[in-house]
Amino acid sequence: MVDPRRIREDPEWYRREIEKRQDEELLKTFDRFLGIDKEWRELKREADSLRAERNKISLEINKKKKKGEDIQDLLRKAKEIPRKLKEIEEKEKQLEEERYELLLLLPSPLDEDVPIGGENDYVILRYYGKPKVYKDNVGEFKKENDTEFEIINHAPLGHYDLVEKLGIVDMDNAARIAGSRFYIEKNELVILDLAIIMHALKFFQEKGFKEIVLPPYMIKHDVEKRITHYETFKDAIFHVKEDGLLLITTSEHPIAAMYMDKTLNKNDLPLRILAWSPAFRREAGSHGKDTKGIFRVKQFHKVELHSIVPLDKDREELDYLVGIVEEYMQQLGLPYRVVKLASSDVDKRARIQIDIETWFPAQSKYRETHSVATVGDWISRKINLKIGKDYAANLYGTGVAVQRIVCAILENNYDPERKIVKIPKVLWPYTGFKEIKIKY
Repeated sequence: MVDPRRIREDPEWYRREIEKRQDEELLKTFDRFLGIDKEWRELKREADSLRAERNKISLEINKKKKKGEDIQDLLRKAKEIPRKLKEIEEKEKQLEEERYELLLLLPSPLDEDVPIGGENDYVILRYYGKPKVYKDNVGEFKKENDTEFEIINHAPLGHYDLVEKLGIVDMDNAARIAGSRFYIEKNELVILDLAIIMHALKFFQEKGFKEIVLPPYMIKHDVEKRITHYETFKDAIFHVKEDGLLLITTSEHPIAAMYMDKTLNKNDLPLRILAWSPAFRREAGSHGKDTKGIFRVKQFHKVELHSIVPLDKDREELDYLVGIVEEYMQQLGLPYRVVKLASSDVDKRARIQIDIETWFPAQSKYRETHSVATVGDWISRKINLKIGKDYAANLYGTGVAVQRIVCAILENNYDPERKIVKIPKVLWPYTGFKEIKIKY
């Protein structure tokens, strides 16, 4: 949540911040907020004035009583004030609620380093590894990417084909049981899934994320609204309407909620929390996108990183998070690039967002597998999380979105000559096998 006093003091500054996000609806929301905020403050002043008048009349009545003077006119005025005050207070309460709901929707001001633009205006910061590029796709690859690559002569198999040929996913039965975009993991994939999780937990714990949590898989509706930009995310959420609960879309939300109404000691920071959980998303609006395989699904497993630091340390912590996520990816041996998202593509809560995009040979493109961002004090203001007297900064980072990394491992590690998928060496102690053979 943005500081309403700062908006009030310099509305044009904040309007410019919203304009960077290139979202007309946000500008309309801001204008509605300004109008309601002004009306609410005027009503507050009117209510305060009536209370002051009520107190003044009460004093005058007492004085006149002592002197034996007539107080009928004052009594009539005194009786009229509660009626007027009640009307104003009711309207004031209504406007306050509307004002708060609009305030929740206003995005975080962006960091000055965020490039201005749309989805395709990201800035590529660096590359890692040598992506395998099919010979027919070399020209297109070189148009967008400036890095070394390996040319392959065989058309790479997509992860959606590989999961079937390896016999490790059953989409048809899952669809009969639960509907589209669900899946049943089978055989080696069950072990590989757990291996990725266990390796990631151990890796990030050694990087300073000492507290490991497994949060509730559901969250209260009113709590979720204080953690996320609900209007943007609401269509992705599974609602348990009877109980006012939501299935979590990421463990980051209940992690942040753990610190509602907390005051932390600066000497105990940075506070770094590591979580594993399933995540549930309706994938509304994704019709036609990644309909095959397990890249974009309604239920997946995720290891999440969350840091709480003083506000002036959030950029330093952001760099740290990006660095250790890159190190994790390097252990898996997957080619990737690091990109800084442009203004209209940044999470509405975030000041700046860095994505790690992993190479997918069959799609001949880098796909987002990790997001790391600082949201500054946007969440802390809503959940009342402080360091001493100041609001804290929250940062989140994908440790690993398991199903997407499985897809990346399959495509990058497929050996067409031996008809196997090689398992990254760091996972061998957890899997007990080094490869998965094609079965079909």
